[in-house]
Amino acid sequence: MVTVTVAIALTAPIGSVAAEAVALPSFVLGAVHHTLTSEHVPGRFSVDVWTPAPPPQQPLPVLYVLDGNSQFAMVTQIVTPMMFAGELPPVVIVGIGYEVENPMEIMALRSRDYFPTYTDGWAERMDAQGFPRPYDAKPGGADAFLSFVLEELKPFVEKRYPVDTTDETLVGLSAGGAFGAHVLFGNPSAFERYLIGSPALAFDEGMLFEREAAFAKANDALPATVFLSAGALEDRWEIRDETRRMVATLTSRGYEKLVLHHHEFPEETHESVLAPTMSRGLRALFGAWPVSAGAE
Repeated sequence: MVTVTVAIALTAPIGSVAAEAVALPSFVLGAVHHTLTSEHVPGRFSVDVWTPAPPPQQPLPVLYVLDGNSQFAMVTQIVTPMMFAGELPPVVIVGIGYEVENPMEIMALRSRDYFPTYTDGWAERMDAQGFPRPYDAKPGGADAFLSFVLEELKPFVEKRYPVDTTDETLVGLSAGGAFGAHVLFGNPSAFERYLIGSPALAFDEGMLFEREAAFAKANDALPATVFLSAGALEDRWEIRDETRRMVATLTSRGYEKLVLHHHEFPEETHESVLAPTMSRGLRALFGAWPVSAGAE
């Protein structure tokens, strides 16, 4: 079942003075909000779609942005000026988030959807930190979430928006970056481009490195354009070091058809690196920023 939420902003007539201020939700200009349910994953997904103005006359590349609750607005604001300056092509942006009453629920839901395996003690750690776990959410649902994206979300978007189905980008940071790596090594043709920022590659004792090794054993080619990055100050969760390790691994493979961009952001932490990752990553993926020689 799919439902559509439409927001209408009401204003007082010109020249009048409003007697009382009315608080209304704030929305991204040019975006439309949808609520989707899935046969693969319990709960409701918040799907926001932004298209550039004026309405495009031909299909556009599309960005599927994970963690839409926090990342969708940021990505649209970063993309808009670069698009108008010609640093990026016009694109459609799809934010994939969650319809929740309590934002604290998002932590468990994204862990369920972005990580492919369960790790012992996860539920206890979540409980100790006060994070609720709706639908008994726990890590290990990445394949089910990917089925939602490929079988339900993409057709929904393609039916309603002018997207080029041959030019799709998956954008994921942190746990979302781990999901991006999972898709890249399990079903690389699902997307043409991958922005994998600050990925949680140390999750479950580095099982994503095992996935990559299994993929390499069976494949000579990895047909994708990939931007893989981390902040230089990302010591927590071994993100910086494991990102360096993955870049070295992929480089050593010599995969056919793989275009790999890598950058390590000086003086950036896990929290501060979000916007720089989007800006530089998207320009690298679309050919507007050359690979940094100092980061390879």
